[in-house]
Amino acid sequence: MTIQPLRLVNLNETAIEECINWLSFHRIWGRLSSKAIEAIAQCLQVFQVEANTEIYQQETKALGFYLLKWGSVEIYRSSLVGRTHINYRSAGEIFGCVPLLNSEKTAIYPASAVALSKSEIWFLGRDRFLQLTNTYPDFQGAINSLLAQDLAYFAQRAAKEQERIQGLQSYIRPIPVDESVIGSSKASQKLAQQVRQAATDLKPVILQAPPGSGKTFVAGLIHGNSGLKNRPFAEIDHRSQQAPSFYLSSNGD
Repeated sequence: MTIQPLRLVNLNETAIEECINWLSFHRIWGRLSSKAIEAIAQCLQVFQVEANTEIYQQETKALGFYLLKWGSVEIYRSSLVGRTHINYRSAGEIFGCVPLLNSEKTAIYPASAVALSKSEIWFLGRDRFLQLTNTYPDFQGAINSLLAQDLAYFAQRAAKEQERIQGLQSYIRPIPVDESVIGSSKASQKLAQQVRQAATDLKPVILQAPPGSGKTFVAGLIHGNSGLKNRPFAEIDHRSQQAPSFYLSSNGD
């Protein structure tokens, strides 16, 4: 993934006219008044990015509003467990505007945006964005309509996740608290070191040992000392195929 300054270009008269036509025929933006569409087109800047180019990063200052003309963009968050997908953006959809709506100059992006393919994007700076939303209520209405679609999508995802977690209740096990690997032998010291390493990098772990030797306990130690410690810990027997994989697991081998 590349991170590079975006080269914003002001629209010339021909590009402004093309932008007006594009917005006028869009299913959402086409509902705006002709005055609003023209005012938006006059204020937009444009830039192109190649695939795998990061457009902005989470926790950075929110500079403005993005409208995807063509291409595809992913919105995601980074955390201790890696990259978490939030949503995709396609032609005609917006991103980056939520932190602008609170009118705070110190607002930050809560997530990152990266181009998945070569894309062309229109950009509207923060001050002009706020000016247009205050001047043209139908512009604010169009944004609210798109954000409402996002809200419905997230509500659906949350319901599915809740259903998935409920299905795992019978597999959830307690996490070892204030426990550690006991022993002074080289094997014990090595195991303790491996547990610490596994809890730090969160890469997949395979535990191989006879039944009853403590695989679930070790997996619980890793979980309880990792960035996932506030999430449920479930033991899944993969041979039974009774449930999907969930965080860390023990397969009895």
